[in-house]
Amino acid sequence: MPKLRYGNDPKNWPHPDMAKIVKVCETVSQEKDWMGRRDAAILSSPALFGSRASENAVLKRNQVQIGGDRVFVTFTILKLHHNKKVRCLCQRLAKFGWNNCPHCGGSLSGIPPLPQKEEQTDIERQRKTNHPLMPFFIKWVEEVPLDGVLFPKSSIPGIFGIDVKPQWERALSRQGIYMIVRKHLNDYWPHLFRHNLATGFSRVGFSETDLMKWFGWTRYETAERYTRLGGGARIKSMGESSV
Repeated sequence: MPKLRYGNDPKNWPHPDMAKIVKVCETVSQEKDWMGRRDAAILSSPALFGSRASENAVLKRNQVQIGGDRVFVTFTILKLHHNKKVRCLCQRLAKFGWNNCPHCGGSLSGIPPLPQKEEQTDIERQRKTNHPLMPFFIKWVEEVPLDGVLFPKSSIPGIFGIDVKPQWERALSRQGIYMIVRKHLNDYWPHLFRHNLATGFSRVGFSETDLMKWFGWTRYETAERYTRLGGGARIKSMGESSV
């Protein structure tokens, strides 16, 4: 995994080479079957919108709108809170699996974990069509039926020689999207594009609030870290941005 190779410090992560990505997308999109055009769009999406692999996995064609000189995409963010904590008799939270509460010292044996809770948020992001990666994204979007998933799985041919068809009702998994990025860009991974885009936005003057709205962050500290990485550029509202 590339991230393990470069460590957890973003300062040591490679900077995505846009010319290299465009060249790879050009090569991939010229493959004979539809999967090449799909893969080129998968490589383009995180670089354009800073989308997580999990966001791309649930993306549908009707969530993409092309109008004028901009492309609008509504991403669905799913967050699942796992059973990792319990509420003790003292009404404070403790980690599930501990024998005693770290706050009051009371026994936690027999106390069930808190139920899992899933939160869903929709965030609209937009980019101008003059971005060098946008043609690959738009070309694929125009092929997808309006009621289909944007990044479908392929059918499995039963007989050798039968063409593989897209399954418009079945989307690639998060891991499937990750593997496609690794297949074509071995040194990159989806979250690297997200990190790079956030740093780039902070350099052109996005404020912490703008970054939180775009990327769906709930913690101010996360956005503040990127404004520091971006060099503390002047604050510019998203309405004035040229992205």
